[in-house]
Amino acid sequence: MESATLFRTPFPHGTVRGVFPEDVARELAMWIGDERTWRDCDREDPPRRSFYWTSTAAPPAIAGLLTPALMRSLREQAEEIFGKSFERDFPVSANRYPVGHGIKIHNDYFPDPAAHRYFFTHRLIVYLSPDTDADSGGLLGIFERDDPGTRIRTIVPAFNAGSLMAMGPGSFHAVSAVKTGVRYSIGFSFTNITGRY
Repeated sequence: MESATLFRTPFPHGTVRGVFPEDVARELAMWIGDERTWRDCDREDPPRRSFYWTSTAAPPAIAGLLTPALMRSLREQAEEIFGKSFERDFPVSANRYPVGHGIKIHNDYFPDPAAHRYFFTHRLIVYLSPDTDADSGGLLGIFERDDPGTRIRTIVPAFNAGSLMAMGPGSFHAVSAVKTGVRYSIGFSFTNITGRY
């Protein structure tokens, strides 16, 4: 990661630039934007917007890109940014949002970790679509409360840049509907070694 900015309110969140080496970012973008990737990895009908794997078992096509050393480096850098220690193995997801898709305000908070298959306390989302502007949609909104009128920050996705969030009861965020193209990203979901938010 080249640079990171962390905000403390209304919950810890921020942005990071240059997450992957440029050649790795380009190859990941080609993989995630290829329809064959979604046919091969997602056999549900209709197709989901996401599919998961673990940090130690990447899909074969990208195992040479998301290497154990790179996964460890991402985790350690996220630990340094947040000042926390995370579990060594963690879920990773490929995500796509076509035109019209977004996510309403939510907080990704689960009081009972056992209630969520991919429980996590912190997340890094890396954007892999070509740079676009705010008019293209797919923006990450940060809110003070579960109320659209309390948005305090908007993060515009940029290629090979990422968003960071520490989850909790007040970690309200949303993704605005995509207006043009498809938004692709890879999410890295870390869990505090204490098992608590």
